[in-house]
Amino acid sequence: MSSQEPTGALEVLSETGRGVRVEFYEFGDRFRHVILATLGERRTPLLRSFEGDESQVLPHIPCFQEFHQQGQTLFLTGASSTGHWSMSVQVAEARFLSFDVACRLKESGRHVGSEYLLADSLDCSLDEVAATATVVDPAKDVPGLQMLGSAPFSCRVSRAEGANLRLSSPAEPQSLPATVQWRYGMWMN
Repeated sequence: MSSQEPTGALEVLSETGRGVRVEFYEFGDRFRHVILATLGERRTPLLRSFEGDESQVLPHIPCFQEFHQQGQTLFLTGASSTGHWSMSVQVAEARFLSFDVACRLKESGRHVGSEYLLADSLDCSLDEVAATATVVDPAKDVPGLQMLGSAPFSCRVSRAEGANLRLSSPAEPQSLPATVQWRYGMWMN
């Protein structure tokens, strides 16, 4: 992915040039994204969205096939056997990136959610009570990343099979079809 130019990106920076960036890339029939720490001109990948590979069918993970950028907001949509997916990413309050993901479920079954893989050599701690995660570099080469799912957001943060982190809807639907939604924010601490 690093040799390919991103289809779109958003970045939020402090006055000191420290911040977080998201870049979206085409991968087969869908889009993947990478979360990076920004420190001056240096960008370090921290998290990569996990969608499996082209040989895997993972209906519980968002499938985004269309991308559109309007100013400081990115919009993605797509469909899979599970349902119809949408996501918006925007700079919020000029200090963090806000992710809003939804799926209009048409069948029951597996738990749905956004999944991420940690970059090599990074550690992640979870606070299940507050629904937060902190991604840190033990060598202290890059700033830590905070992922927040608690108020004003709404998502659960947990470990995921096949990925390091899952961010998902705080409530399961009682009947189908139904829309499930999760929101989370990311910023550098």
